[in-house]
Amino acid sequence: MKKERERIDELDISSKLTKIKYVNNVSPYYYFQLTDPDENIIEVTGQYSPAERI
Repeated sequence: MKKERERIDELDISSKLTKIKYVNNVSPYYYFQLTDPDENIIEVTGQYSPAERI
């Protein structure tokens, strides 16, 4: 997930790119969000090690 976030950041396709966030409802859930040109919020999730946090 860290590599994908970095790749999107380097493409400079969204001015609204969040850091990797953590939610623990039922099980740990890591994600980041970006906004596309039409202002749709896109959430990207996947495997992520907390040791990699940015």
